[in-house]
Order: sequence, then structure tokens, then C-alpha cells
Amino acid sequence: MLCNQWLPQAQFASGYYMAVAKGIYTRYGLSVTIVNGSPGLSSFHHLQEGKTDFVTMFLVTGIRNRAAGVKLVNIAQIVQSEDITILAVRYYGQQQDQEYR
Repeated sequence: MLCNQWLPQAQFASGYYMAVAKGIYTRYGLSVTIVNGSPGLSSFHHLQEGKTDFVTMFLVTGIRNRAAGVKLVNIAQIVQSEDITILAVRYYGQQQDQEYR
């Protein structure tokens, strides 16, 4: 079961729905049911309650939950770019910025 973080809209996740409609998942031996998160109930909430096996979420949400001790595995980034910047404090002993790239 896959839970999206949004309600179905043409610009979001249409490939998931098309793959179900065209039988692509079935062709590869997968039984996929898609459920949707909502403004009041996130996809992560579905995952926590064991109602779904896979979820979509923003990268920063995954990082935040992983840092809080939630056992998550990032299996793919499905967007070409995301507007996120991660900053760190420069510590003693760091020679160059390239050490963190």
C-alpha cells in the first residue's frame, strides 16, 4: 500500500495512478493500492499506524523524522530538484568546505 502526501491532482503523482490503471505494477508482481493523505491526516501518520507500507513525503520531513528516531529508509527522490538547503556550523579543525561535500 502506498500513501501519497496529497490529494489526487493531475500535476501530482499521476504516474502512480497510471501505473495502476495500465497494470504495470501487476506485470512486475506487485499488488499496489494507493491511499491519500489529507490536510488533517498525513501520509506519515498512516505509516506510523501501520496502515501503509510506503509513503511519499518531502525530504525535509523524512530527515526530521529520522533525526527523531523513526526508522525510515529513503528509497527514492522523485523530484528533479527540491528547495532545501542544509546548513552546518563550522567546527574547529575543519579545513575546507569541500570536506562536507
